[in-house]
Amino acid sequence: PDVVYWHTPNGGARSVAEAGRFRAEGVVAGVPDLSILHNGRYYALELKTEVGRLSTMQKQFHDRLRDAGAAEVATAYGMDQAVTVLQRWGVLRQNHANTTKRT
Repeated sequence: PDVVYWHTPNGGARSVAEAGRFRAEGVVAGVPDLSILHNGRYYALELKTEVGRLSTMQKQFHDRLRDAGAAEVATAYGMDQAVTVLQRWGVLRQNHANTTKRT
């Protein structure tokens, strides 16, 4: 009950016109996949595959979040690492981690 989270769907290919409209509405490149507010602190998690890489825009936005006072900003490579990060931050209870394991 003390955690609010959301995904900002910025990814995907867009036409030039659509990208311009999104920019005009305030959409910013590089926003992390998962934003979390927990006990008055902001956390941001970028999700990548095991071989994924951060773009320059993502790195810059992560720096901006840190400069603005985000409690934590991280990148997780794969589901297991994402669960570990969320548990370390205290926003995912241990018993919920078991439900994210894939067979």
